[in-house]
Amino acid sequence: MKRLLLVTLICGLFATLFPLRAIAAPPSQDEEPPCNPLATFLKEKLDLPCTDLMAYQVDGVSVGLGEIMIAYFLTTVFPDVKWDDLVEMHVTGDLGWGQIVKAYTLASVLEVSAEDLLADREAGMGWGEIRKEEGLEPGKPPWAGPPPWAKGHGKPDWAGPHAKE
Repeated sequence: MKRLLLVTLICGLFATLFPLRAIAAPPSQDEEPPCNPLATFLKEKLDLPCTDLMAYQVDGVSVGLGEIMIAYFLTTVFPDVKWDDLVEMHVTGDLGWGQIVKAYTLASVLEVSAEDLLADREAGMGWGEIRKEEGLEPGKPPWAGPPPWAKGHGKPDWAGPHAKE
């Protein structure tokens, strides 16, 4: 027991006399603090400092990096839209990402404004009603459907024999 106490005291004395360099050296004022890996990726793409991304808020509501990342990727699909507008629409407009994607996709097909489609949606119209009003048949959109390799029951030829053959 005395030996354990002696070893503990020696270790404590050693740690006090020779502190680790990382603890002893104060960080430079010019250095940016370590950044979340996702924030590092976004910082390069959006040209914003990590600290701004980590503290990003819309109307006093904190926005997570995941939402910012989704908005960034949507701007790669819809280049005319800014990422912060999408985040604001998602946070304050009570819209899910699927509704936002559906509005912008349908708007690009119909060559109308996504904001007009979302206003119709907010007024109580369903997506089928909006499509019908714009001259499209309700139901699956023209870009939806089975994958090009699917035949019959949706199984590709290389998946083995079909049950009804």
